[in-house]
Amino acid sequence: MKKRLLITFVVAVVTTTVIICFTEWRGYHRALYQGRHARDWAMDYASPLDINKRDRAAEALHALGINAVPTLIELLHTRDRAYEKPLAQNVSRMPFELRTNLLAHFPVGTSWGKRFAGATALGFLGTNASVAIPDLLETLDDPVGHIGWAAATALGKIGSNAVPALIGLAASPDAERAHKAIYALGVAGHNAGSATPILLNALLNTNTSIRASAQYSLSMVGTSALPAICESLRKNDPQMREQLARVVVAIRPPNPGFMMTLNRWTHDASPAVRLQATEALGNLRLTNAIPMLTRLLNDPDPSVRNAVTNALTQINATALVSSPN
Repeated sequence: MKKRLLITFVVAVVTTTVIICFTEWRGYHRALYQGRHARDWAMDYASPLDINKRDRAAEALHALGINAVPTLIELLHTRDRAYEKPLAQNVSRMPFELRTNLLAHFPVGTSWGKRFAGATALGFLGTNASVAIPDLLETLDDPVGHIGWAAATALGKIGSNAVPALIGLAASPDAERAHKAIYALGVAGHNAGSATPILLNALLNTNTSIRASAQYSLSMVGTSALPAICESLRKNDPQMREQLARVVVAIRPPNPGFMMTLNRWTHDASPAVRLQATEALGNLRLTNAIPMLTRLLNDPDPSVRNAVTNALTQINATALVSSPN
């Protein structure tokens, strides 16, 4: 009886081991392209110095698709080995020969490069990398700053599947996390339409970087954000109007109502709003904007008057530019 139980146990262990080994072998081979592993292609893709190498890596990652994702997630979780920090701190003081021999056997500084490569490659895969969203959210807090931003970019490129989590983070009391989430929503673009309310709230944040990112992200969300923006414009909040003026100008809504909005803003009490309207009219280069602009030649704010001169020049109306004095 005992012998039979032992045989059964051994068979179960061997079978389990074989299954695990086969699964890992199959996973490894699925992550191969032209004989190279997804890990190596990701490292090549993260290299900005060799464009040809990066292009080949992009081709490989595109071909691998979702088969590369498990490997890229592993790269995200690469951590410094125990010896790396003390060695990195002292290696520059060592004699050249000793330093060379040590680094040949104990490479320093490779872990952060792998994490960056993982985040960057997952961003390239976009929606195919949706399963990596929890890992990328964790990577936002990476101690190496640019890795966290690479993770934010990747989350934005994944698109709508990442938006709910990003909306939650955008309201975080941690300014760094909120900033990254708001930026990522801008990368998501029109897929982040549901984030418009939280982005509008961020326009009034006391952190200037968060406000700037919110402006950028709303402009990238595009026309789907306009109904909520128009509702906010009805509020008598000068700071909000100034922020939204920049956003709407960046969106450039493709309808006649946009010209009416700009015309209304040329009468706004805030010089910053009038300035945004003036610059937008110049950028549009529409001749029917000339009457609106010439009226502003007498604006009490010198920055607005200068913008009027530039705007009229842009629409080839220099003959109309003259000093109000």
